[in-house]
Amino acid sequence: MSNDALNLIIKILSGIFILLLIAYVAVTMKNIGYEIFADQPLTSQSQAVEATIVVTEEDTLLDIAKDLKNKHIIDNPYYFVIALHFLDDYDQIKPGTYTLSSADSPSEILATLTVQEEEGAKPDDMLRTGCRQTVTGIEEPA
Repeated sequence: MSNDALNLIIKILSGIFILLLIAYVAVTMKNIGYEIFADQPLTSQSQAVEATIVVTEEDTLLDIAKDLKNKHIIDNPYYFVIALHFLDDYDQIKPGTYTLSSADSPSEILATLTVQEEEGAKPDDMLRTGCRQTVTGIEEPA
């Protein structure tokens, strides 16, 4: 084989390698984007795992996410933190003890961590509807 033919083969193989690398990066980025923006729970309701976590005033969002990962509530703490940054109230997490489920989406987990329990409020009702406040003292029409 001559040098020209060898150079041509190397260029073709290099081009194929670069195209495969670009395709791999594109698929990987699509999957990462889906995990961040899909707002999907880790498991279905029938396979859900519940765990209790304690959030302190000093905990960062990444500390909370790593705790959730260790308790099998989320899959990737870094993706979770990025996803929460795209939601409102990510900086309003309240210290406390919370029971969370792997069947909760990131937005539901955030709603749980930011809810303020008020007198007469039912936390489960507030969490499922995404409400952060309840109204008391309203009378039913007669």
